[in-house]
Amino acid sequence: MKKLLLFFSFVFLLSCERKDPYHYVIKNESGVDIEFIPYENNQPLITKKVVLKNNSFIEKRLVPMAGSDVLLMNAVLFHHSINLTHIEIVFNNQKKVLYEDCYINHQNCFNNPRSIFYHEYNGKHNSVYTVTAEDYQNAVDCNGNCY
Repeated sequence: MKKLLLFFSFVFLLSCERKDPYHYVIKNESGVDIEFIPYENNQPLITKKVVLKNNSFIEKRLVPMAGSDVLLMNAVLFHHSINLTHIEIVFNNQKKVLYEDCYINHQNCFNNPRSIFYHEYNGKHNSVYTVTAEDYQNAVDCNGNCY
């Protein structure tokens, strides 16, 4: 009986769907230090901000289990328990840009290829999102008072 149970356990494990691992990277090549500030229900969560120094990166690797969803770029920065509505990128407390989650406003998100929520950066097994000097130049000036 034990051998039969062991055999069926082995067969079950071998029959599980194997998914390719995810490897996501967020790079900062903006020329300044940046902060990613999550918004939950349209409210900023300053205490949960993630700092990324200039010329550095954050990466996340995930081997999904059978039935798991895809990895999203925002999960590289923030825990899944946060109900994200936006992510704000603050450039050295001088400039900022606010990106809205695609689930909230599909058209706005899909028309903005620089959004961290943009489909091109999400759902693939290998993806790199780079914050560039051009992103910094195009961000809204907040005169050193971005919070």
